[in-house]
Amino acid sequence: MDPQRLLQPNAFAGDDGTEQAMFSQALAIANPMRRHEALVAALTTGRVLLAVQAHPHPGRATVATIGRRAAVGEDSEPSGETSGVASNLRVDGPGGRPAFAVFSSADRVGAFNSAARPLPLAGKAAAAQALATGGMLVLNPGDEEEFIGRSALAAISAAEPWLAPWNDSDIATRIGQSVRDCEFVRGVSISMRRGGVTLVLLHMAQRAERAAAADAVLRATQAIAHDGYLRARLDAVEVVPVRDI
Repeated sequence: MDPQRLLQPNAFAGDDGTEQAMFSQALAIANPMRRHEALVAALTTGRVLLAVQAHPHPGRATVATIGRRAAVGEDSEPSGETSGVASNLRVDGPGGRPAFAVFSSADRVGAFNSAARPLPLAGKAAAAQALATGGMLVLNPGDEEEFIGRSALAAISAAEPWLAPWNDSDIATRIGQSVRDCEFVRGVSISMRRGGVTLVLLHMAQRAERAAAADAVLRATQAIAHDGYLRARLDAVEVVPVRDI
């Protein structure tokens, strides 16, 4: 037992697990990009909840399950604010990548698993834990899940402003350079699908055939895989050719 921890004030004393207004407001936003930006801001200053269950061994806990999609992490004891609980809960993210799962309210923890109990954690601490154990976080896994990638997590954990991919002109420029020799590509833009998947849109001429679109997608995908700047700023990403009207 660490006496220093016992003497530290409990930042979550009196927390009844209600969803904080900043999360409720963010989750109500219909536009996927604005919603994502608002959730990143909420995680920077807000509180989230882990879903934990009692473990047979004293001083430990284990993660709850989420049907067919959950993974139970090792029986290990993390450090810092999550000490004494299994904070390595994972669910399958885009492309099968594991994501560290947190919740915005106790009700959402209960819907996830009725046997789990909510454990409060600062959003900044959750972001740091996700970065240290895989590089992706998912808020409210299930029907309303939102995946948060590495660049956003780094900004959250450092309490710094986050530059979203659709606001970063260098991303579209670098991908555009990779398809500059593709005759039918008219431009590149960045968007987002609800849930946190970034969309790289390749705007194709109407007369472009499928082979031309496939070649452009391949070139853009290879650029994302090999360009260090793009790799650092794009996590869950999908390259989509669209025909301009």
